[in-house]
Amino acid sequence: MFLSCLRRFEDQLEADLGLVLEKPATREIKAARSECEKKLYEATIRGNWRVVKEILEQDKDAVKYDLSSSGDKLLHIAAAYSPEDFVENLLLFIEKEEEVKETLEQKNKDGSTALHEAVSVGNKHAMKLLVHKHKDLLTISDIKGQDPLMKASNRMRIDIFSHLLKVAALDLSQVPDIKKRGVNLVVNMITAKQYLGPVLEKPATRGG
Repeated sequence: MFLSCLRRFEDQLEADLGLVLEKPATREIKAARSECEKKLYEATIRGNWRVVKEILEQDKDAVKYDLSSSGDKLLHIAAAYSPEDFVENLLLFIEKEEEVKETLEQKNKDGSTALHEAVSVGNKHAMKLLVHKHKDLLTISDIKGQDPLMKASNRMRIDIFSHLLKVAALDLSQVPDIKKRGVNLVVNMITAKQYLGPVLEKPATRGG
């Protein structure tokens, strides 16, 4: 009864004021989606694949939802926080969908893909899985103009940079300035050693 009266009231307002008001049904859908996003985020952070799989099977578009204020999608969060088997299961699930490439290339508000996130936090396993699934991720830059190789170099992720460099070397057309990237990394390493070397080599003393 209440909802019926509310709908009539909203319809009258729309007619009198020329407004398009949000219907109760629309609000209910948004509330349900918000609850779904929260549940999906929490399950991903905890690495609970069973819960995430149940949600995705009911709503395949959930893989595209923004799950954080930074615009991180499910794959971004998984690449940054979830355990290895979770990322593997998620990628296997995504493989079955039609929009595999689009899903892997999704960006957050910083323009970062899931590969950027894996590189940023040093998740080598997720990085390898993502590159294996879609090598073109190496060519995608964030809003700062950093592709995953550059991000690895700037973050001094030496082992990750080395692996990405080997993958890129198989197809130089993907990363045309690959030699320059290698030189820049060496320069960064030397610079870091000059500044941090004395600090790292200094014996630790108590009370100092």
